[in-house]
Amino acid sequence: MSVRPLYQRTPSHLDLLAPKEKVLSHNKVNGWSVNLPIAKTCQPSKVCINTCYFSKGGSSWPASLTKQVSVYNSIMGLTREAQLTPPFRYG
Repeated sequence: MSVRPLYQRTPSHLDLLAPKEKVLSHNKVNGWSVNLPIAKTCQPSKVCINTCYFSKGGSSWPASLTKQVSVYNSIMGLTREAQLTPPFRYG
């Protein structure tokens, strides 16, 4: 299986996580993790393009892809906000 279909199915919405949504995911293999959409964060090698474990199973389901994009958008939004906000306020 190639990652190309997964890239094509990854939504392009700009939604952020809802206030009560969890950033962390958990499974028996990886334990706790932050799942980000590989379509936005990965440049797979030639081998990985055809053997990527993330593009199979639960991580590739539509609801999972939507959540991954929301997590990514939230992290990127926080990163941009942190870059624009000085760490100390004077006055």
